[in-house]
Amino acid sequence: MDLHTASRLPKSFFTKRNRCRRSIPPRLELAVRVQSVFELFDGLVDSENIPLITDRTRTKHRQCMEHVWAGCLSDIPGVPMYIEVGNDGGLPRYITVRGTSQLECYHRWLRACISGSRISPELFRLLLANFNFRWNVRCGVKNRGFSDLRTYSHWVLEEVSRRSGAYSQTPIIPGLVIPTSRVDLEKAGIDVSSIDFYTPHTSQKKSESATKPDEDETNSLPDF
Repeated sequence: MDLHTASRLPKSFFTKRNRCRRSIPPRLELAVRVQSVFELFDGLVDSENIPLITDRTRTKHRQCMEHVWAGCLSDIPGVPMYIEVGNDGGLPRYITVRGTSQLECYHRWLRACISGSRISPELFRLLLANFNFRWNVRCGVKNRGFSDLRTYSHWVLEEVSRRSGAYSQTPIIPGLVIPTSRVDLEKAGIDVSSIDFYTPHTSQKKSESATKPDEDETNSLPDF
């Protein structure tokens, strides 16, 4: 967008959320700006002759400046800080990756999901994996512009897509991203033992006892 086009845009474009992309300068430039604003109000008093900048404010300002000089508040060069999530009236809409607003209420709902006094380690692991999967799907649709497939059973859609791939030239389910299979990960030399799916540990003795009838039941069967 050139300066002529930007000058014709209304003021609401720059103030409305998800419209205008902003950049945070490097630490040196940011430190000079912040310090100049602080010194502008330092020493001033209000209508009741109370200083605007107190000793507590100065202490907090020094603590914040340590983060500024460390580069914690500046954008990382070469890393995009905005993701386009849609289009409104011919103008793109963006969402920023700064901050932690995308994790809003994560721990609240996580505690509600795993609350209980009789949860085994195996059940806890399954509940946590299921919760994280659903959370990532919802956040991907809301904050990344991913396609809303209207279901959490993506493995069913993946199987349908695989079986229909040989008979269709175009994707039968638009927006579906099939993850890399375990075989392909192992071929790439990636250790999947720590990220593998949970499999219940059933002993051979238990499986055999489930397939064989009890002696009391066999003896009580009537003769025909």
